[in-house]
Amino acid sequence: MKKTAILTVILLSSLLVSCYSVNLDPEFDNMEKHIQGFSNIYQINKFDQTFICNNWILNKVSFETYEDRKLVNSEDLSEHWQKNELSFWSDHTQRNGNTRIGTWKYSHNFLMWGAHGSYYCQEVMLALPGILVLRKEEFPSGIRIDESSSYYSNKSGEHCFMVYEYIAE
Repeated sequence: MKKTAILTVILLSSLLVSCYSVNLDPEFDNMEKHIQGFSNIYQINKFDQTFICNNWILNKVSFETYEDRKLVNSEDLSEHWQKNELSFWSDHTQRNGNTRIGTWKYSHNFLMWGAHGSYYCQEVMLALPGILVLRKEEFPSGIRIDESSSYYSNKSGEHCFMVYEYIAE
């Protein structure tokens, strides 16, 4: 009887684990291939992904300019941005604002999320209990964007980033 009970518990546990796994959006595979030229593909995740799981409110937005790897300007743009919300849950589902439910993935120290054909990919600069800082490289309009123009491929010259600081709700 004990053996049957133990086998039943093991069987039910394995079923629950398999039901818990999430079928991530296949678009993330394409996005991972795309970010390889705009990131260091050998970079590992710098933060525990459990720190990403939270309900976040945008607290601060900055525009940063780097020249030859050095920060030369940082401008606070927070007053021009709406306090949007993001939620990332441990089952890899997410909510963007009040409406969109989708999936997310943390890979190569980039957070990728998306729903209904809209996808986002930003580098994780900080992920600790209560704070999440993401950044995205910005390219001047009219310039052909390719891998060689990315900060991660060539740190010389001028590179600009939008930095988004979120605090836990």
